[in-house]
Amino acid sequence: MNLTNDQLETITTNLRKARVVSQELQDHLETGTLDEKTKGTFSSLLESYVGDALSELDYESVLKAKSEERFEEIRRANQRIQELEEQLANTHELTGFKQMFRKVQDILRKWWKQEGFVHVNDVTLLGNGTLQVTFDFALSMRISMFSKNKEAERKELQEHIQRLRDTGFEFYSNQANPMFTKNLLKTEENEELLTKLVQSRFPSFELQNIEEANLDGEKIMMSFTGVIKDFSDFEETMKD
Repeated sequence: MNLTNDQLETITTNLRKARVVSQELQDHLETGTLDEKTKGTFSSLLESYVGDALSELDYESVLKAKSEERFEEIRRANQRIQELEEQLANTHELTGFKQMFRKVQDILRKWWKQEGFVHVNDVTLLGNGTLQVTFDFALSMRISMFSKNKEAERKELQEHIQRLRDTGFEFYSNQANPMFTKNLLKTEENEELLTKLVQSRFPSFELQNIEEANLDGEKIMMSFTGVIKDFSDFEETMKD
């Protein structure tokens, strides 16, 4: 069967969304937390996603025909589908999804800490199913105020900064303001290196904007924000 790239993308996207909804529905069933409102939300979304995938495969079945008849109004009204997706993304509505969202946040924060920058400022689930993430640069936070061996941690931090410099990262270097020498300069080189760094772990990441500050005529990076467009970037880690 020959499929166009657009058809393949539509099928893949809808099947991926269906897997997420199916897992959440199963979790609610197993924990006995499925109420009527949640059941309706998951059932409608699951049928919509699977139906759209089958439609691209040109599959017409009695079950699909009956399904389309029962949910004719929902299928005609794209706005209703969008509302259901937004409800799925609303973490205060669905306890099971809140748990999954917390795990995604933990994955992001653990990875960013391992990369040495420590702090992820914000993770937001957007209505279209993508994640918006704001990464902060907090290299100084690698040294804990409760550390029992600050000297060793300071040495490790300097070694880490040197590794970043060797990679090509450019730091603020004016010794008149030594407290800022752990900050990255806002340069095209740093922007490119940071994007590649995040994409090495989350390939669908796209940079949106960089927060900056002006210090003695030089711009330093305070944080940067982007979106992770494909939830499958987390799939392998979510299995752990």
